[in-house]
Amino acid sequence: HLQIVSKKTIEDVNPRSNNNVIKTKTPKKSVTMDIEEQVRSDVGEFEGLIDWNCSSSENQQLILRSPVIDTCTGPKYPQMPSEFVCDPRNPSWQRVSPPVVWKLNPTNLTCNVQSYVLSLENIETKKVHWLVTDLNPAINYLGLGASGGLMPIRIGREQFNSFHKASYHAPCFEDKLLHLFRFYLYARHTRVTEVADLDFTNSTSLHERLSDSCFFTTLDFSVTA
Repeated sequence: HLQIVSKKTIEDVNPRSNNNVIKTKTPKKSVTMDIEEQVRSDVGEFEGLIDWNCSSSENQQLILRSPVIDTCTGPKYPQMPSEFVCDPRNPSWQRVSPPVVWKLNPTNLTCNVQSYVLSLENIETKKVHWLVTDLNPAINYLGLGASGGLMPIRIGREQFNSFHKASYHAPCFEDKLLHLFRFYLYARHTRVTEVADLDFTNSTSLHERLSDSCFFTTLDFSVTA
């Protein structure tokens, strides 16, 4: 059994700055349940906020979405809400990791998926900001604030990123320019993916290691200070 501790809460997250406000709030609770029960109960928080068919995604083998990134009606690189971006005036203040949710297209599978690998990188610098390997194939989401040492090993394993931290490293910039980021989600045919020996100066060696994956998908967004 797995001890579930309440997630961090963000209210009124609004990626488009209009009246279509996404509200994510989980009451404080401490409940013991099986991991499968946790998935079934908690993923419902996100399912109602995701439009899986807003593009040609129905033809993809794997689809990746986030309820705080307006993939469907926003620009090509929708903006990540400031709650997940560091304040350059106080970069030591840890930001929570954004929620992400994914699903397989059951009619178009080409291999037996044994695990997933999720990574987040800066498209321009190739720096890896977040890396989670060995994600349980029974899991199809990481909730709000999943990073930071609270992730049970039965769900996934957080690895060191380009900033020498085994956690989510929030994007941080002092300029007012638009910076581009990309989530990668790899479907793996192995239960364990070894990455400890890789050079994370940039993401090149990581993508080479994952090149034998069944398939992968991406989710793009932008960040401004």
